[in-house]
Amino acid sequence: MDIRTLTASTPTKAPALTAVRTGRHETYDRVVFDFTGHFGSVRVAYVPVVHADPSDATVPLTGNAFLQVTVHDAYARWGGQSPHFSGPDSATPAYATLKQITISGDYENVLSFGVGLDRVAGFTVTRLASPDRLVIDVAHQPLWRMWPDTSLAQAKAVQSAFDEGHMPWRSSVVAAYARQVYGWTDPLITRITGTNEYWVSAKNSPDRIRVRQVWPFLATHEVSIAEIADVR
Repeated sequence: MDIRTLTASTPTKAPALTAVRTGRHETYDRVVFDFTGHFGSVRVAYVPVVHADPSDATVPLTGNAFLQVTVHDAYARWGGQSPHFSGPDSATPAYATLKQITISGDYENVLSFGVGLDRVAGFTVTRLASPDRLVIDVAHQPLWRMWPDTSLAQAKAVQSAFDEGHMPWRSSVVAAYARQVYGWTDPLITRITGTNEYWVSAKNSPDRIRVRQVWPFLATHEVSIAEIADVR
């Protein structure tokens, strides 16, 4: 499950957010949250949609994949505390991977953000001090590929062999995507008739994602050698 957490002791006084900064690097995009002091625990995870705290309304974000960032024992403007954050609620760097960062919650010293990305990508979460910062680095599209096929004919041959049961060790890439990215242990999968796309949801949840098997021909079922892309 693609979740990153940072533990921390509760600060004596919750720090204020002072800036949200972004930057492009050779292999990753970076977002930095600056604070006036030591902040509490942090959780960062992929979500189908970002919900506002505390209203639970959907937060619109540019991108095809979304990270929810939750910082405990910190605030931006909540409760009229001083100092307070004076910057904008949203930033749109529009990088290749990092598209948008928006404050999605600022309530009872729990500060949250939605991060819009062009795709699901690997990321790291780091706490830095002097000054206190939360840093999230999101990987660029890698230059390598998983499968060695170099032609459509080769790809079709591999898929046909798989459909005939010659690679029983493989399982549904759609289900694996839902488990590994969103943490849905037993996802509900519904194929959209006549397409390479599926609706995927968690049991007892209104949230769902729409994914496509990225392949130049129609696969026969959700178990394939294709990669997966969020298409929303």
